[in-house]
Amino acid sequence: MRRRSFGKWDGFKYGWLKDTKLFLFLLLAVFAIFRFVIGLSFVKGESMEPTLHDGELVMYLRLSPGYHRGDVVSVRIQGGEGEIYDPGA
Repeated sequence: MRRRSFGKWDGFKYGWLKDTKLFLFLLLAVFAIFRFVIGLSFVKGESMEPTLHDGELVMYLRLSPGYHRGDVVSVRIQGGEGEIYDPGA
């Protein structure tokens, strides 16, 4: 049986590669969870008071199949701030 020199260092040789793979896997998992399962949003303005206040961070579930009475709905407006939609105009 042939004995390696520096045998005790073999575990450190590719340890960084395993750690990098684990880090990338965890990073991808966190990205997927926040992209498809959980969402974060900041409240802008006082329109949701007294339930939600200006500047609060809200976490919501993206997997909800529908809306029910009492639910809070997060809407992203493409036009940005300052635009007012008037359905009667």
